[in-house]
Amino acid sequence: MYRTIRIEQWNRIRPVSNELHQPESTQQQNLLPQPRAELESFAQVFDGQPFWVYKDPLSLRYYRFNREEHFIIEQLRRGVTLEELKMAHQDEFDSGDLSNQEVGRFISSLTERNLLIMNQPNRDELLYQAAKKRRRTKLFGQFTNILFIKIPLYDPDKLFNRLIERLRFFWSRSFFLIYLFLLAAAVVLVIRRWHDFVSMSNTDFFTIYNMPILFLALWLVKALHEFGHGLTCKNYGGEVHELGLLILVFMPMLYCNISDSWTFPSKAHRLLTTAGGVLTELFVAALATVVWYYTEQPGFIHAFAFNVIIVCSISTVFFNVMPLMRFDGYYFLMDLIEVPNLRQKANTFMKDFFIRYILGGRSDDGPQEHRFQFVFPLFAVAAFIYRWFIMIVILFSIYAMLKQLHLVWLGRFFVLFTIVMSFLVPIVKTSVSLTKQRYALGISNIRLLILLAVLVVALAGVLFWPHHQHVTLNFVLEPTRIQWLRSEVDGIVHWDEQTHEGAWVDSRAPLVARLENTELPCEAARLTARIEQTKIEIAQWQNRDETQVEQLRRRLKTLLNDETRLKEQITGLEVKAPFTGEVLTLDQDINRMRGQYITRATPLLLLADTRQLTAKVWVPENTYARIFKHEGQTGQQAELMLYAFSRDRFEGSVGAVSLHREDNMGEFGEKLALSNKVGGEVLTEYDPIAEQEKPVETVYEVTIDLDSENLPASAQSFRPYMSGRARIDCGQYTLYQWGKDSLLRFISPEVRL
Repeated sequence: MYRTIRIEQWNRIRPVSNELHQPESTQQQNLLPQPRAELESFAQVFDGQPFWVYKDPLSLRYYRFNREEHFIIEQLRRGVTLEELKMAHQDEFDSGDLSNQEVGRFISSLTERNLLIMNQPNRDELLYQAAKKRRRTKLFGQFTNILFIKIPLYDPDKLFNRLIERLRFFWSRSFFLIYLFLLAAAVVLVIRRWHDFVSMSNTDFFTIYNMPILFLALWLVKALHEFGHGLTCKNYGGEVHELGLLILVFMPMLYCNISDSWTFPSKAHRLLTTAGGVLTELFVAALATVVWYYTEQPGFIHAFAFNVIIVCSISTVFFNVMPLMRFDGYYFLMDLIEVPNLRQKANTFMKDFFIRYILGGRSDDGPQEHRFQFVFPLFAVAAFIYRWFIMIVILFSIYAMLKQLHLVWLGRFFVLFTIVMSFLVPIVKTSVSLTKQRYALGISNIRLLILLAVLVVALAGVLFWPHHQHVTLNFVLEPTRIQWLRSEVDGIVHWDEQTHEGAWVDSRAPLVARLENTELPCEAARLTARIEQTKIEIAQWQNRDETQVEQLRRRLKTLLNDETRLKEQITGLEVKAPFTGEVLTLDQDINRMRGQYITRATPLLLLADTRQLTAKVWVPENTYARIFKHEGQTGQQAELMLYAFSRDRFEGSVGAVSLHREDNMGEFGEKLALSNKVGGEVLTEYDPIAEQEKPVETVYEVTIDLDSENLPASAQSFRPYMSGRARIDCGQYTLYQWGKDSLLRFISPEVRL
């Protein structure tokens, strides 16, 4: 997956404007420059044609030449004059005489690459300017692609020489049979525990607690991947002189330069070297599958083995094997169909097509003749789309990560910088290049104006064509009526026999629970006695002392009020359901409270009418205006999907909006599914005082009323606090409005003010 790009230069002989800066008579008397003695050449057959790969052992750069170019280099090696070279070429080929311009161009290209021994005074200047140009190009490419940074660290050739002697068995036919058997066994083991595999994927893998294990597995697997490339290259006789650090999307990885595989004459060896990393990952995945199968959850070894399986499968499919980016799949396809520089050829083909058939001009590049020529336009379009799809996903992920770290300003700068350098700068450079070469390429002014008009009309249509805008957020199902039954007095809990988790309690049922408090009856008896005593005293003092009678009557009134409150407390010993609903409290919590003494206002059980559910959505402050364009607006349509029943869709509409911001995840954490730590959009952090997550941004709760008449058949299995995704309709919107609002939200208010 992480390899340096194989460098290859195509030096076609064709007429150019450069000439040798000497008269022809002088050229015939002097020998032409000779190739450096240490250059190595390797013969190959590519697409049925002979080619030679030249290796510069000092710079570790590789160049591919066809038969005609190789013949000229061999003549230069022998030491010839210009006239002798032209005569030898005429005797060998029937394509006509070489011109001074062609020879001059070819020798200049070899000189720029430091492949010739030159004695001219300006030799050092030529080499310096060529090296300076390469450094400038490399620096600019690195600056415009900060997601992919390579840092060479170590020459592993001696290490691989020692290792390959001990590991050569892994490239034998006997091991290949063992390898196939192990892969087949791994597939069988995964199928046998498929339910556990899917369950871990859905519940354990995409959590913040799994991130350290995932990164450890990823780094280890990719390190073995690069060693697989290097050792395979070494097994077939190649050299590996570069092992370094690759910063891929800010993640440190290893990379291994196996460009020496260009020298292999065998196509099979080149393909196996390219596939060495993927084959290594599959072998590691098979071993990890065996470990995962024979261990149980929870446990670090079990979790680590599972992460290794996922890393070896997902990253291999979406990155290494995918030929649309310059990873293993790209080089494998390039060697398989024998099209060197496939991406450059595909881009050149599209550029030539655009200039010829759209702008009515002519291209400097010759025709692309190859038996797989039909692949070029397909590859160019697919690679462009896939590259930008991956780029957008990466930018979105990085921005979301920086937002969680409260580094929104850095995320905004990074997204803008990447878009400008990766999209706008290439467009400007291409436009400037076409403008400068407009006359040389013969571009039609009329076609250019028509193209610009079509682009303006298409852009206007895209920007101002109205379409529906949606906001997608996590939601949690809640009963429309839900209530905690709490104790009204102190007492010992005695549950009714029918009270248990999932039981339906009728409001007409006699009791849900009964509290035992022996002090209340005694206190009631004492209070009754005092009331009777006070009545007797009032009768005795009647007509004797009105002041005393008035005091006794006030005492009696107080005692009667106390009696009323005491009767209410005695009545509160019997816990009844205020409405018909389902008991949601767990049986273990019910049993734990049985026979226990509790104080007043202690939660006993949670009762809810689960026959009628609503969806609760938390809308962040920066999204609020997209849904509610004016105060009091409700009725927006919404489409909902539960994770538990992902095949079913059902409808609803916005019914109410809370007037205050939410400051906790519910009474017992029932809103946790809305947190960004478990896949939601709401930024949360752990509150050690409340011992639960709490929002760190302003959010408002929106209630979505479900359309009960159009619920799917699975609605009978809907349970409270199930979570899913809700897509809320925000009305008609144009791309221009969306981009303008997004840009205003993207730019910090301080800058806008």
